Amino acid sequence: MPDKSDIKARFDEYFWRKMYPLMVEKEKVRLKYLGNFKKLIIISVILLPVVIFLLGALICYISDDGTTNLNYIFVVIAINVFIMRGPAVKYRSLVKKDMMDCFINFFDGFKYESGNGLNLQEMEDLYIFPRADECVVDDCFLGVYNGVNIRVCEELLTKNIKTSKGEKEVPVFFGVILELDMNKSFHYHTFVTKDKGILNGFSRKGFERVALEDVAFEKVFEAYSQNQIEARYLLTTAFMERMLKLKELYKGSDIQFSFVNSKVIIAINTNENMFEPCSLFKSNLQEKQVYKVFEQFITIFSVVDTLKLNQKTGM
Repeated sequence: MPDKSDIKARFDEYFWRKMYPLMVEKEKVRLKYLGNFKKLIIISVILLPVVIFLLGALICYISDDGTTNLNYIFVVIAINVFIMRGPAVKYRSLVKKDMMDCFINFFDGFKYESGNGLNLQEMEDLYIFPRADECVVDDCFLGVYNGVNIRVCEELLTKNIKTSKGEKEVPVFFGVILELDMNKSFHYHTFVTKDKGILNGFSRKGFERVALEDVAFEKVFEAYSQNQIEARYLLTTAFMERMLKLKELYKGSDIQFSFVNSKVIIAINTNENMFEPCSLFKSNLQEKQVYKVFEQFITIFSVVDTLKLNQKTGM
């Protein structure tokens, strides 16, 4: 990877020449929608208590069911919250794509495509994600770095669970998914998950637990494959050491791998909303938001370098 300080210096020049003028332009848009949001707050403060009072009085008049009364009030509040989100959602949809397109143009060969990620079935077939009922794809980047094709997506997986109050949607994965070309050819599916301790014992027809010699690796991960020989060919001692370094790079986040179709797919559960250069409630003229995205993106390149995926080797 080129020297990080050199990339940073070039990005500084690009930022002030290309991005900052766009940020100044988008700041006018932000102030407009922030004004709309403030107006909604004023209207809500004045009208919401009146609506709740009148609705409560009406329901009490036609029914003695206090619970039903309370439920209707919750519905009114939920509708109000949804309406209040309007300016922030609209602002984000209008501004973010332009900002990200400008940002990604700094990195030759990359493009920004929101929503172009793995679907729910594709994720289930990798065996490194928890079972889920819905998948929401946010940011996606596609490009080539050091000869390695890369797709980076931020995705959210949620599962519906039953509670005493009905069904509830809970997140089971929120993070970054990296899809990278491998530097080795292979034919079978191998995947690596975090070690589950006494809960080890993945059961899937056609897969076997792979016993590996790296003790440090075995304490953190567990591997399964359709072919033991090919699994050891992929998970060399050097590669396992790099996977441990990658976990350190992401500060101990849950990281899991799947080797399939000549690619390695890496799931990093960050629990952080990444790649966000703009917010309705923060000035666009604060460059630290863009530089945070820059640092996050540089970290993606570090994955390729850490795993040495640009070094071609044969079977």
